[in-house]
Amino acid sequence: MLEDDEDWDDDALEKYLKDENLALVPLDFMRELMVLMEAHIMRVTDVDQDQLAEIIERLEELLGEDGMMDLSMDGIIDWVNTLKNA
Repeated sequence: MLEDDEDWDDDALEKYLKDENLALVPLDFMRELMVLMEAHIMRVTDVDQDQLAEIIERLEELLGEDGMMDLSMDGIIDWVNTLKNA
């Protein structure tokens, strides 16, 4: 009976994801993507990892968590360029 419950949970999750146009992404992939994004931002903006961490922290204070989620990569780069000299 427990197996049937697990199948139902999987089916319900799959239906929800499909209905909402969402997908499950492996955490390892997300970590790798974040590392690549960080490296790209550092290269384009000419800041090191410590500077970037400080700038991102300031940016989170300015925009809040929701505001950060709405930023594109170009938006983040623009903000980093603006704040690195501020």
